[in-house]
Amino acid sequence: MSLLEILGAIMMFLAIILFFTAVVMCVVGVLREDFKRVKKYIKIGFAMVPLFFIGLLVGTFGMSNYWERHSSSDDKENQEIMENIRRNEQIAEEESKKREEAERIEREQTFRLPEESKSLAQSFDLNEVRDNIKKYVGSYAKFKGQITDLETTESYSYMELSLSSVPIML
Repeated sequence: MSLLEILGAIMMFLAIILFFTAVVMCVVGVLREDFKRVKKYIKIGFAMVPLFFIGLLVGTFGMSNYWERHSSSDDKENQEIMENIRRNEQIAEEESKKREEAERIEREQTFRLPEESKSLAQSFDLNEVRDNIKKYVGSYAKFKGQITDLETTESYSYMELSLSSVPIML
């Protein structure tokens, strides 16, 4: 035990003994109807409460390896926090790279030349497209049919294409 631990224990012991002595003396003063002494012992009793807590603090912080013990647990906690930060940064960086790659691919597809789009176009079975239309959204396709209506403006062109003799509702 360190000197501070012993000092703290003595302070707490004295505070407890003097507090209870003051309480007993207050009871005796009340029984004797000596209220001057009762006031005096009440003040002494209240003064022992801070003395007890001061002794508790001195004893606790004076313990051998108290500060080293807490600093090592703090270091361990700080290391865990840093590992979590690094892991979160790495995850964010990977997500950012995936997002950038997706945006790059989308830009390439948006600014594709008509010749490149034609080379990517595929032929699909009309009945299969009709049954599972969501699967083909965004795909390039080849169509054979008769143009029934054509409208152009400065910003877009609208073309109605009859693929079969039977109208198709998509």
